[in-house]
Amino acid sequence: MPDTRRRTSSISEMLNPRVSITSAHDYPEALECNRKSIDNQDSNDNRFDETQSGESTSSQIYWIYLKSGAGLLLLPILLCSNLITQTLFTGSDYWLSQWTNYHENKFIQSVEQNYTFEKSPLIDSDQNNNIIIYSSIVGGLFVFSILRTIFFFTICMRASVNLHNRLFASVIRAPISFFDNNPIGILMNRYSRDLGIIDDLLPPTAFDAIELLVNSIAIVILCTLMDYWILIPSFVLFIIFILIRRFFMETARRLKKVEGIARSPVLSHLSTSLYGLTTIRSFGTQSNFIEKFDSLQDKHTSAYFLFLCSTRWFGVVLDNLCVVYIIALTILLVMTISDRTGSEVGLSISQALMLTGGFQWGVRQNAEVETQMTSVERVVEFSNLEKEDDIETKPPEGLK
Repeated sequence: MPDTRRRTSSISEMLNPRVSITSAHDYPEALECNRKSIDNQDSNDNRFDETQSGESTSSQIYWIYLKSGAGLLLLPILLCSNLITQTLFTGSDYWLSQWTNYHENKFIQSVEQNYTFEKSPLIDSDQNNNIIIYSSIVGGLFVFSILRTIFFFTICMRASVNLHNRLFASVIRAPISFFDNNPIGILMNRYSRDLGIIDDLLPPTAFDAIELLVNSIAIVILCTLMDYWILIPSFVLFIIFILIRRFFMETARRLKKVEGIARSPVLSHLSTSLYGLTTIRSFGTQSNFIEKFDSLQDKHTSAYFLFLCSTRWFGVVLDNLCVVYIIALTILLVMTISDRTGSEVGLSISQALMLTGGFQWGVRQNAEVETQMTSVERVVEFSNLEKEDDIETKPPEGLK
């Protein structure tokens, strides 16, 4: 019996060095003291305060992420490949509309002998040459799309590896006081959830955001070339979009911050319960720890559910803005229908219809990238910890 009591006491002291349990009668007071000591850890000067991280994602964090993966060589190549790919994608539709317009005018000319038209310089009179030109555009689009994808995910992979190595090198050289004053859940949060987001979620999300937003900008430019009066509703809707996005990003960033903070106590409680499982079972307090875990899990789930609801609301608002843009474009095309060809009207409307799904998804992915970049910020924070003294120290000059 003394051996069992000694082992139980030693495990309790591991869970909280400030509390020593010598008998079962001391357990309620020890549990209360343990709870208070855990709550009072927030006031420790050496403890890392999660509430101060993730307040806003600055441009410096984006630059650190790009610099970790791209450097000075791959970044310009990535920018050029994106521009060339989008130019070929939008240009192929525009060139096809001009080709359609050319054959439409030729048919009208065959019916009306006095009908004359001006051929676009992009279209050749020979049908075979036009087929070769269009095939070349599509082939170039295919090649540059593959190159853009390879360059982008290569940069993300290198950034993920470099950030992990920096985090590991920083934590492994951190002083012992850092591990004594910070719960294990904070480290598990960085190494599991945050690095998991950087490895798995951030690259495809950022790729979708860049691709869809660049495509949306190209669509607006193309519709403006067809009718420059569309700039007026575009400018008004753009201002409304900026205001709504600013409101949403502030809300989403704070909700993501709350969700990240609420996750650490869940991991800390789980690891502590597993570590002291023998003591918990010996005193029969499983129900107390289960209730505590359920309470912490409910807080984390509620924060994450609010974040999902906010993103869905943002998507519905963006769809409404796209519908207003399509209505404005259609009204302008109907007002000037006599000066438009069928290919120009069809191209404008078909391109504008692509905004209904692509634009709102691209903006939502952009907002998701900004919230996921808080994981990069949290990893970078732990990559600059105070280090222990050098592992190997040289003796003074006089002792050699």
